[in-house]
Amino acid sequence: IGKAIPTLGIYVLDEQQQLVPYGVMGEMYVGGSGVSRGYLNRPDLTASKFIDNPFVTGDRLYRTGDRGRLLFSGELEYGGRADEQVKIRGYRIEPGEVAAAIRRLSGVHDAVVTARKQADGDTVLVGYIVGEAIDPAGIRTQLQSMLPGYMVPAYLMELASLPLTANGKLAVQQLPAPEFSASGSASYVAPRTATEASLQSIWSSVLDLPAEQISVEANFFDLGGHSLKVIQLVARINQEFGVQVSIQNVFREGTIESIAGQIKFFKDQNKYLNDKDNLNALDI
Repeated sequence: IGKAIPTLGIYVLDEQQQLVPYGVMGEMYVGGSGVSRGYLNRPDLTASKFIDNPFVTGDRLYRTGDRGRLLFSGELEYGGRADEQVKIRGYRIEPGEVAAAIRRLSGVHDAVVTARKQADGDTVLVGYIVGEAIDPAGIRTQLQSMLPGYMVPAYLMELASLPLTANGKLAVQQLPAPEFSASGSASYVAPRTATEASLQSIWSSVLDLPAEQISVEANFFDLGGHSLKVIQLVARINQEFGVQVSIQNVFREGTIESIAGQIKFFKDQNKYLNDKDNLNALDI
């Protein structure tokens, strides 16, 4: 959103109203000649929004309620409203911060992230993206390298444009609900091996979805999976197959087809290493 004009000072502070480092999200406060004395006949609101500037004697700061981070260039990156913070599976998340991360990706023109409650009562993040040739799987992979797993949206939807009100603000109520598809892809592909069939059963149990509707080419996260469920998924897989599939494996290639291939690789590797003749051949 640019830099502060010369007569104003912008401070990005934490919950204790201390300056945060460059690049760290905080709440934006405004100081300088543009700050008023307060709200007319509203001493309570004035007390909650105006504070003494701890950095400049005699100055006042106005608490904007907006989140942001100060970049090394001196510009401010907007991170949404402070009162839009949501709590999902025990984590406090700023949807605006997630949206800001999406906007930094190539091909993305605009983005907004909201929290939605599913039919099972679970609250998830949904990302709405305006851009060119948007690839949800590719965006999710990039976000996983930028954000903690619990901040990556469960659903990513491409829109031609974001719905706006008459005065140009985001019309949140007009954002479409996630177009959930049990197969998570355009076409359904049934299990072709016993391993894929077993994985489909595990997917079904963890995601609470009918097994016969889960395509082996569907991504775990496109089916409503999230960071907590992926831990359950990996534990079930490793227990049933006696392998060590990692959480990162699922984040990178979270389909039944790809995990089945990894399981086959692990088993072939273990079989080879446990074969006495092969061990002798390796001079071990």
